[in-house]
Amino acid sequence: MSRMAIKQLSEEQIQSMSLEEKDRWWLEHCFKGDMPQLTLRSAITGMLIGGILSITNLYVGVKTGWTLGVGITSVVLAFAMFKILSRFGIGSEISVLENNAMQSIATSAGYMTAPLVSSIAAYMVVTGTMIPQYQTMVWISLLSLLGVFFAFPLKKRFINDEQLPFPEGRQRV
Repeated sequence: MSRMAIKQLSEEQIQSMSLEEKDRWWLEHCFKGDMPQLTLRSAITGMLIGGILSITNLYVGVKTGWTLGVGITSVVLAFAMFKILSRFGIGSEISVLENNAMQSIATSAGYMTAPLVSSIAAYMVVTGTMIPQYQTMVWISLLSLLGVFFAFPLKKRFINDEQLPFPEGRQRV
């Protein structure tokens, strides 16, 4: 099986191209407009898998004090589930971009448990007070919105404009 390389700009192109030229290059070489991405099934699958994995993440976090990333687990579970369903003639396999959208949703749900295990729990231990559930829900919801509002502009700036790779995209020498 051959590996498909991800097309990237060279260092010279990153430095010399304008933002419009980079966007045009991305549209011509990377954009997969005909491939399904954020579909109803990717959203529902992400919510279901993310909900289940957030419960497991909460359990592990309470027992160990560590929370787990659920991204890889959710991708493998969704891929395997849709592969099996397609073999039985129930639907089709999930596309790469659908799986990516599903992973984003599942990961968001999985990371919602981190404040419950770390900062909120630490605050309650230090102060000796119990935070009401409605305040916790409002706090976590506001943190989620803040994360979304920062993620989009930062992604555009660092990934699209400056062409910086994701940390796991770096090759070790």
